[in-house]
Amino acid sequence: MILGGFSVKKAIIVLTVILCILTFSACESAPKMNGGPEVNGSVRIARNAKRYGCEVEFNEYFRPAPEAHKIKAWLGGLELQKTEYPREFDDISYDLEFKQMSVLDDITEVSVYTCDGEQFVWFNKELYSVKNPRALPPELTLESIRIPEDFKTVEIYRDVNDKTERFSLSSVEEVENLKAWIGNLLLKSAGPETCGTGVYVSEYYSFEFADSPDNKWTVAYRVSNNGYTLIFNNRSWYSVQNPSTPPI
Repeated sequence: MILGGFSVKKAIIVLTVILCILTFSACESAPKMNGGPEVNGSVRIARNAKRYGCEVEFNEYFRPAPEAHKIKAWLGGLELQKTEYPREFDDISYDLEFKQMSVLDDITEVSVYTCDGEQFVWFNKELYSVKNPRALPPELTLESIRIPEDFKTVEIYRDVNDKTERFSLSSVEEVENLKAWIGNLLLKSAGPETCGTGVYVSEYYSFEFADSPDNKWTVAYRVSNNGYTLIFNNRSWYSVQNPSTPPI
């Protein structure tokens, strides 16, 4: 059939070419985010915060599958536009490494930057600006503590309702359950004043992981009238955002 000297076959070819060009352009400006999350996996998060000059505060933590899926869903809602590189970032960046789950069409390493109210994503050797900046999900920004794998036993001191007791965990399953519980706590840095005057502590737990007298790792967890607090090695103070009873 001829339509004004233009065949239907030619018209289909032209439309196909135009569609391919539009598709390619869209892929160039914003990478395609894949669909639903897998049922397993985790994400390693490295948080880097510039403070003074070249000094960088570094914190590394892990998120299991449920939290990793929420981070992935947040990434999937971002509208990205390729932007120029190099570019200086002065605030905070998060390097994400997903395991056993794809995030951006088989890309498993992603970096998220925030700078002067703007957001950027770096992956596959390309930098993208976020056209619809969204608040970072707490599963990404809140810290957590991971107990090293070396420790196989734990000594526990517990003081609950004025009842004090000490005991040990030597079962591999019990120790791993406790490690997982600590690792799944979502933590927000807090100052030493959280242990100040006027604080009433109703429950106190001290977990001392050890494989020798010279190699110990201590975490203290307490319930007080000003919130749940976790004290890591008696150095860092955190408020717990998802408190729960220790599995002991």
